[in-house]
Amino acid sequence: MFTAIIIEDERNAREFLEKLIIRHLSNKVIVLDKVDSIARGVEVINKHNPDIVFLDIQLNNENGFDLFK
Repeated sequence: MFTAIIIEDERNAREFLEKLIIRHLSNKVIVLDKVDSIARGVEVINKHNPDIVFLDIQLNNENGFDLFK
């Protein structure tokens, strides 16, 4: 089983992606957390150490690639 987090600023998109994962990958992926910013993303990555990060590239005024800094 793989663990995952979702980093997406739009609530509907976060929920939709989680529903897709549950519907099609529930036997392979579990979503541990969903957050709406790079700062919170760093926190939950450090907390959960997920196997997969679903990362939005454009988050409000942030760029998803800033996560790697």
